[in-house]
Amino acid sequence: MNQFEFDRLIELYQKGLLDDRERKLVDDWLNDSSPGSDIEFGEEDQQRVKFKIRQELGQQVDLAPSVRRINQWRSYGIAASVLLVMAIGYFAWQYTADALYIHDASTVLQAHATVSGVKKVILADGTIVWLKDNSTLKYPDRFPEAGIRKVVLEGEALFEVAKDPGHPFVIEAGTFKTTVLGTSFHIKSGNERFEVTVFTGKVSLSTTQHHNAVVVLPNEKVVYQGEAQSLSKSAPSEREYLLKDTEYDMAFDDTPMADVMRRLERKFDVKVSMSDTHLGNCRITADFTDQSLDRTLSMAAQSMNFEYQVDGRQVILRGNGCD
Repeated sequence: MNQFEFDRLIELYQKGLLDDRERKLVDDWLNDSSPGSDIEFGEEDQQRVKFKIRQELGQQVDLAPSVRRINQWRSYGIAASVLLVMAIGYFAWQYTADALYIHDASTVLQAHATVSGVKKVILADGTIVWLKDNSTLKYPDRFPEAGIRKVVLEGEALFEVAKDPGHPFVIEAGTFKTTVLGTSFHIKSGNERFEVTVFTGKVSLSTTQHHNAVVVLPNEKVVYQGEAQSLSKSAPSEREYLLKDTEYDMAFDDTPMADVMRRLERKFDVKVSMSDTHLGNCRITADFTDQSLDRTLSMAAQSMNFEYQVDGRQVILRGNGCD
């Protein structure tokens, strides 16, 4: 839980923007600690908080053998403030993890892009996320068999969501929630500004302040200004910048198959081999942008008359090739 998440949760709590269950969980836990006691927030205390929150959410967990109550505070002021931040911060992280994955035994993972860098993350369902400029993504190592696919974003990222109509994909970024079935779009979130730019498909954008969702279509950009609390649409003017340092654009014009396969290797983290090296000389004109690995190979195989096999991270192409 970083400083941004601490500050954001405290702000939402103070402004009354948490929903009823979130607010009740925070209130119940804080009311359990009365002024005038020692400040201790060690391993066993964390176990206690974890147990209480999960019990409220209806999940059974193993409680540590010895669980102490938090001692009475000795003083007010800075010490009380520190404990409040620690308690709310720990609650926020634990509640976020439990709320996202409570019905799934998956592990919550975290990826972080370096400053002025781009980090590619391939999720369990095949969704590709290009994290940008010191951004962070929290996601499960696998998604539940039923329900939604949910991740948490802090910062900026380009998403290529794997198509799965039965399992909507949800990105939470602060107070904003973006829901899609399968599409590509760019998100940039900050303290007082939130942007969504859609390239293909469509997304539904909602906030805790605005319950009516806004639908964003291809080549549309929605900007939310926090200070003015305004939501506006416009045409994106920064497409090249938004796609910079990614392998999103997969359009080819009379390109040798060998070059196309090298691009596929970098994008999907696979290794491609050809039974006949002459197959790499074949030239192809096609647009594989926003397509999965299997769909890309299927389209290429039909147009170039070859067969393919995918074995884990290995891809084998079999065909006569071109002179």
